[in-house]
Amino acid sequence: MSLHRPAGFLLIFAAITFWLAWALMPDAGTNDAGHILSAVLAHRDAVQWSVLVQLVSSVAFVPAIVLSKPTSGLGLSGACFVLVGAMGMAADAVFHLAAYYMTADGVQGESVLEVMRLLQTDGLKYLVPLLLPFFFGGWAYASGLRREGVVSRWPGRVFACAFAFAVAGAGFASSIGSGRYVIVLGFLGLITLGYSSVGYELAWEKKTNRSSE
Repeated sequence: MSLHRPAGFLLIFAAITFWLAWALMPDAGTNDAGHILSAVLAHRDAVQWSVLVQLVSSVAFVPAIVLSKPTSGLGLSGACFVLVGAMGMAADAVFHLAAYYMTADGVQGESVLEVMRLLQTDGLKYLVPLLLPFFFGGWAYASGLRREGVVSRWPGRVFACAFAFAVAGAGFASSIGSGRYVIVLGFLGLITLGYSSVGYELAWEKKTNRSSE
């Protein structure tokens, strides 16, 4: 019995909740401690929901990837990277939870500013290596499944477009001095579309001679 259908539905759910978690955050793509605390303080309820949704998304990626059962070397490598990335996303949610509690009633912003600064500088040395595999791992995972004839070239191309968009968008935002948040959400949206397209093709098992595409 193929488990591709439940894997596909889970992957779509995991991908959509991944983007939703970031959309609920008041800002993204910055490590300015003071700005982060101010933004979280102004949107505490949204941040709390973001943490919960991101943890649910991170958990959902695990059965989705395992049930898809990649068999090629590239597919297995990509799957491992995605799972490491899911752990990174869960750890990132804890970072957001820390910011949420640092803005609780009775907590003086000045007393936790240095802690937040350290989390957003030294702390990222531990977090970023876990996060990065989630992005390039998605491309490797999709490409591996394509080689197995399970999905088409489309998901891999979407991931490639996400990386191109990130590079072009970063340059554009830097040149005009604004738009960073929109670029980040756009990049994460394309990553979401990449994972969702893999999930869609798994769920509906759209096999159309993919090995020759």
